[in-house]
Amino acid sequence: MIIPSAKSYCYLGITFSLSGSLKEAQKILRQKGMRAYFSLKRLIDISAISRQAVFKLFDALILPVVSYGCQVWLTSTSALDILSTGTVGKMALLSQFAKDGLENLHLAFLKWSLGVNRKTSNAAVWGDTGRHPLAITLLKQLIDYRNRLERMDVQNAPNLVRAAYVEQKTLQLSWFKSVAGVLEVCGSAASSEGNSALYSTPLFDSPSRIRLNASTIFNSIWDAERICNRKLGFYNSVKHQFELEPYLKVTSFRLCKRTAQLRTSAHQLGIEKGRHGKLALSQHHRACKFCSTEDQDVLKNMLELPFADLIIEDELHVLRECPAYHTLRYLLPDDLKSALFADVPSIFHQSMVRRASKFIAGIFKTRSL
Repeated sequence: MIIPSAKSYCYLGITFSLSGSLKEAQKILRQKGMRAYFSLKRLIDISAISRQAVFKLFDALILPVVSYGCQVWLTSTSALDILSTGTVGKMALLSQFAKDGLENLHLAFLKWSLGVNRKTSNAAVWGDTGRHPLAITLLKQLIDYRNRLERMDVQNAPNLVRAAYVEQKTLQLSWFKSVAGVLEVCGSAASSEGNSALYSTPLFDSPSRIRLNASTIFNSIWDAERICNRKLGFYNSVKHQFELEPYLKVTSFRLCKRTAQLRTSAHQLGIEKGRHGKLALSQHHRACKFCSTEDQDVLKNMLELPFADLIIEDELHVLRECPAYHTLRYLLPDDLKSALFADVPSIFHQSMVRRASKFIAGIFKTRSL
């Protein structure tokens, strides 16, 4: 019987290609994850549960689908390329993390959970949710698997998987080189700080410690790139640490959505509308229509005058200055009103964030009238 040649085949749920690439496997897992994602969207009322509960649903129902067999294919992701080669310090690495199909699905889910549009900055979405890319989340499983194979090799176990691992190590094939690179970049503290006898030898590394080190590396990349992002000017003024923001603990989806839109610049204020396409060619498209005029020709002519200084409709302007929202500001409690003018980041603290979110939602509602 002649066995026909095939470009790819599925073995134990993982699709292997003739070239040895596992990109097809990731593509198929992403398709399965998308089906699980859309099923979840149909079944739940996102306005009735907290953001934390939504994230737990992702981890329980979608993550197991897309992470199947990650010990085999995770080394072929862009995130592992960054972590294994130690390219920390170079710019535009966040876009490389987001380039993986599975991380693209993760980001789409997070943006839907926050109620922001798909073009919202990935850095802001990662930062406010406090969630790292899936490749970093799954890194512990990869290192656990590597340690298990290393233990088999030490014990000279008579099985096929150990023989395959020895071949990877001997020939320095791509999977082994990538794992070794991750251990070199992220595992420097693992062997010295391991608490158990298992990790007291350089052969083994603490998976939890390596994932923590990888998270720290990602945080440093995130911190460097968000500061250089001109679109995130307001976001950078109120965001200083990579962590879950208190406003996402507010039950009301409407309040969370409006607060997320303001913080991440996923709104229709003049500063954002005047940032794209032909509108970006002139400042008059960014002017506040309540503080000047809606006539664009008048605004354009004003810019030609010497010492012209248009009032730009940005986040701080609508929060502090715009007369269209004076009544909303007047009704604010004294402590929130003081914080609004003295220290804007403090209005997003746990003690004030719900009241601040109601104020922000009122701004968007008034603006839409």
